[in-house]
Amino acid sequence: MKKKINKKEVLLTSLKNGTFLPLMMGTLFLGQDRKGLELIRLIVRYKLMKKLRKENAPAIKEFLSSQKSFDKKKSNKVWICWMQGLENAPELVQRCVVSIQDNLPDRDIVLITEENYSQYVEFPEHVMNKFAKGIISPTHFSDLLRLELLTRHGGTWIDSTVYCTSPKIPSYMLDSDLFVFQGLKPIDGHVMQISSWFITSETHNELLELTKYLLYKYWEKYDYMKDYFIFHLMFQLAIETYPEKWKEVFPASNTLPHILLLNLFEDFNQTWWDNLLLTTPFHKLTYKFDESETIKDGTYYKKIMKELIK
Repeated sequence: MKKKINKKEVLLTSLKNGTFLPLMMGTLFLGQDRKGLELIRLIVRYKLMKKLRKENAPAIKEFLSSQKSFDKKKSNKVWICWMQGLENAPELVQRCVVSIQDNLPDRDIVLITEENYSQYVEFPEHVMNKFAKGIISPTHFSDLLRLELLTRHGGTWIDSTVYCTSPKIPSYMLDSDLFVFQGLKPIDGHVMQISSWFITSETHNELLELTKYLLYKYWEKYDYMKDYFIFHLMFQLAIETYPEKWKEVFPASNTLPHILLLNLFEDFNQTWWDNLLLTTPFHKLTYKFDESETIKDGTYYKKIMKELIK
Protein backbone atom coordinates (compact mmCIF):
# COMPACT_ATOMS: atom_id res chain seq x y z
CA MET A 1 0.00 0.00 0.00
CA LYS A 2 3.00 2.27 -0.17
CA LYS A 3 2.66 5.05 -2.69
CA LYS A 4 4.82 4.29 -5.70
CA ILE A 5 7.30 7.01 -6.56
CA ASN A 6 6.73 8.25 -10.11
CA LYS A 7 10.24 9.09 -11.36
CA LYS A 8 9.00 10.96 -14.45
CA GLU A 9 6.62 13.06 -12.37
CA VAL A 10 9.38 13.91 -9.87
CA LEU A 11 11.69 14.96 -12.74
CA LEU A 12 9.10 17.19 -14.43
CA THR A 13 8.12 18.81 -11.15
CA SER A 14 11.76 19.56 -10.29
CA LEU A 15 12.23 21.26 -13.66
CA LYS A 16 9.24 23.50 -12.96
CA ASN A 17 10.04 24.41 -9.38
CA GLY A 18 13.77 25.00 -9.80
CA THR A 19 15.04 21.99 -7.86
CA PHE A 20 16.40 20.03 -10.83
CA LEU A 21 20.08 20.43 -9.85
CA PRO A 22 19.73 19.02 -6.28
CA LEU A 23 17.59 16.23 -7.71
CA MET A 24 20.30 15.23 -10.19
CA MET A 25 23.08 15.52 -7.60
CA GLY A 26 21.09 13.44 -5.15
CA THR A 27 20.42 10.78 -7.78
CA LEU A 28 24.12 10.64 -8.64
CA PHE A 29 25.25 10.09 -5.06
CA LEU A 30 22.29 8.23 -3.53
CA GLY A 31 21.13 6.03 -6.40
CA GLN A 32 17.60 5.27 -7.57
CA ASP A 33 16.37 2.57 -5.19
CA ARG A 34 13.41 3.34 -2.90
CA LYS A 35 15.52 4.52 0.04
CA GLY A 36 17.67 6.67 -2.23
CA LEU A 37 14.65 8.25 -3.86
CA GLU A 38 13.08 8.98 -0.45
CA LEU A 39 16.26 10.79 0.64
CA ILE A 40 16.37 12.69 -2.64
CA ARG A 41 12.78 13.77 -2.16
CA LEU A 42 13.67 15.14 1.29
CA ILE A 43 16.57 17.09 -0.21
CA VAL A 44 14.43 18.48 -3.02
CA ARG A 45 11.65 19.43 -0.62
CA TYR A 46 14.16 21.19 1.66
CA LYS A 47 15.41 23.25 -1.30
CA LEU A 48 11.85 24.01 -2.37
CA MET A 49 10.96 25.13 1.14
CA LYS A 50 13.80 27.66 1.08
CA LYS A 51 12.41 29.03 -2.19
CA LEU A 52 8.89 29.19 -0.79
CA ARG A 53 10.06 31.11 2.28
CA LYS A 54 11.65 33.76 0.09
CA GLU A 55 8.84 33.85 -2.45
CA ASN A 56 6.08 34.14 0.16
CA ALA A 57 7.78 36.66 2.47
CA PRO A 58 5.95 39.64 0.87
CA ALA A 59 2.60 37.83 1.05
CA ILE A 60 3.12 36.97 4.71
CA LYS A 61 4.02 40.58 5.47
CA GLU A 62 0.93 41.71 3.59
CA PHE A 63 -1.25 39.25 5.51
CA LEU A 64 0.08 40.37 8.89
CA SER A 65 -0.37 44.06 8.12
CA SER A 66 -3.93 43.63 6.87
CA GLN A 67 -5.15 41.00 9.33
CA LYS A 68 -8.53 41.81 10.83
CA SER A 69 -9.67 41.08 14.35
CA PHE A 70 -12.34 38.37 14.50
CA ASP A 71 -14.42 36.97 17.31
CA LYS A 72 -13.29 33.36 17.53
CA LYS A 73 -15.60 30.54 18.50
CA LYS A 74 -15.47 26.79 18.79
CA SER A 75 -17.92 24.37 17.23
CA ASN A 76 -19.08 20.80 17.77
CA LYS A 77 -19.36 20.21 14.03
CA VAL A 78 -17.41 17.36 12.44
CA TRP A 79 -16.80 17.80 8.72
CA ILE A 80 -16.45 14.73 6.50
CA CYS A 81 -16.31 14.96 2.72
CA TRP A 82 -17.08 12.57 -0.10
CA MET A 83 -17.96 14.67 -3.12
CA GLN A 84 -19.93 11.97 -4.96
CA GLY A 85 -22.14 11.24 -1.96
CA LEU A 86 -21.64 8.53 0.66
CA GLU A 87 -23.84 6.07 -1.23
CA ASN A 88 -21.26 6.16 -4.04
CA ALA A 89 -18.23 5.84 -1.79
CA PRO A 90 -16.07 2.70 -1.51
CA GLU A 91 -17.23 0.31 1.18
CA LEU A 92 -14.23 1.07 3.39
CA VAL A 93 -15.10 4.78 3.33
CA GLN A 94 -18.68 3.97 4.30
CA ARG A 95 -17.44 1.88 7.24
CA CYS A 96 -15.17 4.70 8.36
CA VAL A 97 -18.00 7.25 8.29
CA VAL A 98 -20.30 4.90 10.24
CA SER A 99 -17.57 4.40 12.84
CA ILE A 100 -17.31 8.16 13.36
CA GLN A 101 -21.07 8.56 13.58
CA ASP A 102 -21.33 5.75 16.14
CA ASN A 103 -18.49 6.96 18.34
CA LEU A 104 -19.19 10.71 18.21
CA PRO A 105 -22.94 10.79 18.92
CA ASP A 106 -22.81 14.19 20.60
CA ARG A 107 -21.17 15.90 17.61
CA ASP A 108 -22.95 17.51 14.69
CA ILE A 109 -21.54 15.45 11.83
CA VAL A 110 -21.87 17.09 8.41
CA LEU A 111 -21.21 15.13 5.23
CA ILE A 112 -19.97 17.49 2.54
CA THR A 113 -20.74 16.61 -1.07
CA GLU A 114 -20.61 18.27 -4.46
CA GLU A 115 -24.27 19.12 -4.03
CA ASN A 116 -24.04 20.93 -0.70
CA TYR A 117 -20.54 22.36 -0.16
CA SER A 118 -21.56 25.75 -1.57
CA GLN A 119 -24.07 26.06 1.30
CA TYR A 120 -21.14 26.34 3.72
CA VAL A 121 -18.26 28.00 1.88
CA GLU A 122 -17.31 30.23 -1.03
CA PHE A 123 -14.06 30.23 -3.01
CA PRO A 124 -12.28 32.93 -5.01
CA GLU A 125 -13.18 32.96 -8.69
CA HIS A 126 -9.69 31.95 -9.80
CA VAL A 127 -9.86 28.84 -7.60
CA MET A 128 -13.21 27.74 -9.00
CA ASN A 129 -12.05 28.36 -12.57
CA LYS A 130 -8.88 26.32 -12.13
CA PHE A 131 -10.78 23.56 -10.33
CA ALA A 132 -13.28 23.39 -13.20
CA LYS A 133 -10.41 23.14 -15.71
CA GLY A 134 -8.70 20.37 -13.73
CA ILE A 135 -5.69 22.53 -12.89
CA ILE A 136 -6.54 22.19 -9.21
CA SER A 137 -7.08 18.50 -8.52
CA PRO A 138 -9.91 17.19 -6.31
CA THR A 139 -7.29 16.37 -3.65
CA HIS A 140 -5.95 19.91 -3.53
CA PHE A 141 -9.44 21.39 -3.75
CA SER A 142 -10.19 19.32 -0.65
CA ASP A 143 -7.25 21.04 1.08
CA LEU A 144 -8.86 24.42 0.40
CA LEU A 145 -12.28 23.12 1.39
CA ARG A 146 -11.17 22.05 4.87
CA LEU A 147 -9.48 25.41 5.42
CA GLU A 148 -12.61 27.32 4.40
CA LEU A 149 -14.90 25.17 6.55
CA LEU A 150 -12.72 25.45 9.64
CA THR A 151 -11.88 29.15 9.38
CA ARG A 152 -15.54 30.04 8.73
CA HIS A 153 -17.36 27.59 11.01
CA GLY A 154 -14.80 25.91 13.26
CA GLY A 155 -15.05 22.28 14.35
CA THR A 156 -13.13 19.19 13.29
CA TRP A 157 -12.24 18.02 9.80
CA ILE A 158 -11.84 14.24 9.56
CA ASP A 159 -10.87 12.57 6.30
CA SER A 160 -13.40 10.04 5.04
CA THR A 161 -10.78 7.30 5.35
CA VAL A 162 -10.36 7.69 9.12
CA TYR A 163 -11.67 4.79 11.22
CA CYS A 164 -12.77 5.47 14.80
CA THR A 165 -12.61 2.72 17.42
CA SER A 166 -13.63 4.43 20.66
CA PRO A 167 -16.01 7.07 22.00
CA LYS A 168 -13.40 7.95 24.63
CA ILE A 169 -11.57 10.69 22.76
CA PRO A 170 -9.10 13.04 24.46
CA SER A 171 -10.57 16.51 24.73
CA TYR A 172 -7.53 18.09 23.06
CA MET A 173 -8.38 16.28 19.83
CA LEU A 174 -11.88 17.75 19.48
CA ASP A 175 -11.99 20.86 21.68
CA SER A 176 -8.67 22.66 21.22
CA ASP A 177 -8.23 26.06 19.60
CA LEU A 178 -6.08 24.13 17.12
CA PHE A 179 -5.08 20.49 16.89
CA VAL A 180 -3.34 18.42 14.21
CA PHE A 181 -1.36 15.21 14.42
CA GLN A 182 2.36 15.85 14.08
CA GLY A 183 5.62 14.22 13.11
CA LEU A 184 7.40 14.59 16.44
CA LYS A 185 10.81 12.94 16.26
CA PRO A 186 13.05 13.02 14.43
CA ILE A 187 12.13 16.30 12.73
CA ASP A 188 15.64 17.37 11.70
CA GLY A 189 15.79 17.38 7.91
CA HIS A 190 12.00 17.20 7.54
CA VAL A 191 10.34 20.43 6.46
CA MET A 192 6.79 19.15 7.08
CA GLN A 193 5.62 18.73 10.67
CA ILE A 194 1.92 18.06 10.37
CA SER A 195 -0.73 15.74 8.95
CA SER A 196 -3.82 17.28 7.38
CA TRP A 197 -6.30 14.40 7.63
CA PHE A 198 -7.54 15.43 11.07
CA ILE A 199 -7.76 19.11 12.03
CA THR A 200 -9.64 20.72 14.90
CA SER A 201 -9.85 24.49 14.97
CA GLU A 202 -11.67 27.49 16.31
CA THR A 203 -12.98 29.91 13.71
CA HIS A 204 -10.43 32.28 12.16
CA ASN A 205 -7.41 30.55 13.64
CA GLU A 206 -4.34 32.51 12.57
CA LEU A 207 -2.34 29.53 11.33
CA LEU A 208 -5.18 28.26 9.18
CA GLU A 209 -6.07 31.71 7.91
CA LEU A 210 -2.47 32.30 6.81
CA THR A 211 -2.20 28.86 5.22
CA LYS A 212 -5.39 29.54 3.27
CA TYR A 213 -4.16 32.99 2.23
CA LEU A 214 -0.86 31.61 0.94
CA LEU A 215 -2.55 28.80 -0.98
CA TYR A 216 -4.93 31.26 -2.64
CA LYS A 217 -1.94 33.41 -3.60
CA TYR A 218 -0.20 30.31 -4.95
CA TRP A 219 -3.12 29.36 -7.18
CA GLU A 220 -3.36 32.93 -8.45
CA LYS A 221 0.17 32.62 -9.78
CA TYR A 222 0.65 28.98 -10.75
CA ASP A 223 -1.15 26.41 -12.87
CA TYR A 224 0.77 23.39 -11.56
CA MET A 225 1.85 21.79 -8.31
CA LYS A 226 5.36 22.56 -7.10
CA ASP A 227 4.89 19.76 -4.59
CA TYR A 228 2.04 17.34 -3.91
CA PHE A 229 2.16 18.42 -0.25
CA ILE A 230 1.89 22.14 -0.94
CA PHE A 231 -0.72 22.43 1.84
CA HIS A 232 1.79 21.10 4.38
CA LEU A 233 4.55 23.38 3.14
CA MET A 234 2.36 26.46 3.42
CA PHE A 235 1.23 25.34 6.86
CA GLN A 236 4.90 25.12 7.82
CA LEU A 237 5.31 28.77 6.82
CA ALA A 238 2.36 29.58 9.09
CA ILE A 239 4.04 27.69 11.95
CA GLU A 240 7.20 29.71 11.44
CA THR A 241 5.17 32.94 11.37
CA TYR A 242 3.26 32.15 14.58
CA PRO A 243 5.73 30.11 16.70
CA GLU A 244 4.14 31.05 20.02
CA LYS A 245 0.68 30.00 18.90
CA TRP A 246 2.12 26.76 17.52
CA LYS A 247 3.59 25.98 20.95
CA GLU A 248 0.04 25.91 22.31
CA VAL A 249 -0.89 22.98 20.05
CA PHE A 250 -0.71 19.72 21.99
CA PRO A 251 1.88 17.41 20.38
CA ALA A 252 0.32 14.10 19.35
CA SER A 253 2.25 11.73 17.09
CA ASN A 254 0.95 10.99 13.60
CA THR A 255 2.68 7.59 13.73
CA LEU A 256 0.25 5.72 16.00
CA PRO A 257 -2.84 6.39 13.83
CA HIS A 258 -1.07 4.63 10.92
CA ILE A 259 -0.31 1.36 12.72
CA LEU A 260 -3.57 -0.27 11.64
CA LEU A 261 -3.01 0.74 8.02
CA LEU A 262 0.40 -0.91 8.03
CA ASN A 263 -1.12 -4.15 9.36
CA LEU A 264 -4.50 -4.05 7.63
CA PHE A 265 -4.07 -7.38 5.83
CA GLU A 266 -2.26 -9.23 8.60
CA ASP A 267 -3.97 -12.03 10.56
CA PHE A 268 -6.24 -10.67 13.24
CA ASN A 269 -4.97 -11.02 16.80
CA GLN A 270 -7.23 -9.96 19.66
CA THR A 271 -4.43 -9.08 22.09
CA TRP A 272 -2.67 -6.99 19.45
CA TRP A 273 -5.96 -5.27 18.65
CA ASP A 274 -6.72 -4.54 22.30
CA ASN A 275 -3.29 -2.96 22.68
CA LEU A 276 -3.82 -0.88 19.54
CA LEU A 277 -7.07 0.52 20.90
CA LEU A 278 -5.18 1.85 23.89
CA THR A 279 -2.92 3.98 21.69
CA THR A 280 -5.39 6.08 19.67
CA PRO A 281 -9.12 6.30 18.88
CA PHE A 282 -8.47 7.34 15.27
CA HIS A 283 -6.83 5.29 12.51
CA LYS A 284 -5.89 6.72 9.11
CA LEU A 285 -6.64 4.14 6.41
CA THR A 286 -6.93 4.10 2.62
CA TYR A 287 -9.30 2.52 0.14
CA LYS A 288 -6.57 2.33 -2.49
CA PHE A 289 -5.06 -1.14 -2.35
CA ASP A 290 -4.77 -4.29 -4.41
CA GLU A 291 -8.19 -5.97 -4.47
CA SER A 292 -6.51 -9.36 -4.20
CA GLU A 293 -5.49 -8.45 -0.65
CA THR A 294 -9.12 -8.16 0.43
CA ILE A 295 -9.87 -11.82 -0.31
CA LYS A 296 -7.92 -13.27 2.61
CA ASP A 297 -10.09 -14.12 5.63
CA GLY A 298 -9.28 -13.41 9.25
CA THR A 299 -7.49 -10.09 8.67
CA TYR A 300 -7.98 -6.74 10.38
CA TYR A 301 -9.51 -5.49 7.14
CA LYS A 302 -12.10 -8.26 7.12
CA LYS A 303 -12.92 -7.63 10.77
CA ILE A 304 -13.45 -3.93 10.11
CA MET A 305 -15.68 -4.58 7.13
CA LYS A 306 -17.82 -7.20 8.87
CA GLU A 307 -18.42 -5.56 12.21
CA LEU A 308 -17.65 -2.40 14.13
CA ILE A 309 -15.18 -3.46 16.78
CA LYS A 310 -15.42 -1.65 20.10
